[in-house]
Amino acid sequence: MSHERPRECCPTCNRSISRYARQIDKQHVKSLWHVYKWCKQKGVHEFQLKEVKHLFSQQGYTKFAYLVHGGGLLYRTEQAHYGLNLERCQEFFNDKLEIPTKVWKSPIKDVAPVLDEYRTLSGIPDIQEFLDEKGMYQVEYLNQPVVEI
Repeated sequence: MSHERPRECCPTCNRSISRYARQIDKQHVKSLWHVYKWCKQKGVHEFQLKEVKHLFSQQGYTKFAYLVHGGGLLYRTEQAHYGLNLERCQEFFNDKLEIPTKVWKSPIKDVAPVLDEYRTLSGIPDIQEFLDEKGMYQVEYLNQPVVEI
């Protein structure tokens, strides 16, 4: 099963101008859970990424920032400095809050992402759902340009 769609490209530089999907999966949720528990244990809600880096697998660490778009669970105060909304996280982990599981990012800086496919914790997909038969992640493009050329 391929999620890939044709993408729109700039006629001048041939770079993509289509939004691309970033999927929130169980790996992201697992990373969030570990940080949530750490924050509760320490009695804090803001932290530097280096303080919690040991809680992630390599993929969890690199994808953690995607959760900034995750329904108000995580926010960034500055580069590598984050905070959790502990109340919203608790609602989410109790399966009572839906978050967007698909974030349509723009390749153009300062263009806000489009949030899609809201789900509760029990509906979060596994990473395997986004891999092709060769185990490669399939990028999904929204076949409409972010800006008109």
